[in-house]
Amino acid sequence: MRYLTASLIAISLGTLACAPTQRSEPSPQRQISVHGSATIQLPPDSVEVSVDVQTAGTSAGVCLSTNASKVQSILTALRKHGIDSKDVQVSQLTVNGAPRPPGEPSECFASCNVTATLPMSGDSAGVLRALIEAGGSQSGGFRYFHAGAVEREEQDGLKRAYANALTKAETLALLSGGVLGKTLSASEDTNRVYPNFGGPARAMGRVVMGNQDSGVEERTFSVSVTYELR
Repeated sequence: MRYLTASLIAISLGTLACAPTQRSEPSPQRQISVHGSATIQLPPDSVEVSVDVQTAGTSAGVCLSTNASKVQSILTALRKHGIDSKDVQVSQLTVNGAPRPPGEPSECFASCNVTATLPMSGDSAGVLRALIEAGGSQSGGFRYFHAGAVEREEQDGLKRAYANALTKAETLALLSGGVLGKTLSASEDTNRVYPNFGGPARAMGRVVMGNQDSGVEERTFSVSVTYELR
């Protein structure tokens, strides 16, 4: 009987030794994830003035020669207005002519565009007048845009977007009966899409046929932020 009792005690102790230890799992961390946004305005700092230069002649060579002569006159007029050559662009050169019946003289047409960029403080009306007087056939109007650096404005936009996210998170924490803790993660969601005009320069406003747009660019910044909720 003693041996049986001792065996039962040994078995019981062995069973306890082999039983898995139960550990209390930590409660999942409470979090709040929000999106914040802010819109900033970039006023125009530059204006583009453009004209079409159109010429006609009996051959492609005559058209091109006449067109090039007018373009040179326009470039000279722009230099007299103090506009640097790097701020002038000649583009969209086309030459075409319709078939003519045998025996009739051929007719050819050439066209190109001359665009000058100057600061908003410049005499854009005077420049346009000079372009027409120097040989421009048709005005392309004015285009206003913001071409300067925007690093400071971008930082301001992100700060405002983050502040907007924080305000939302604080409200949600209050409604849930918790206290907002530290920031766990933050990322920017801003979609940086620029109009396809002049590279980084964003053409926003324009004056054509009497219609005018202010040219103020609006850019919206977005952030995603996750906070600890205590």
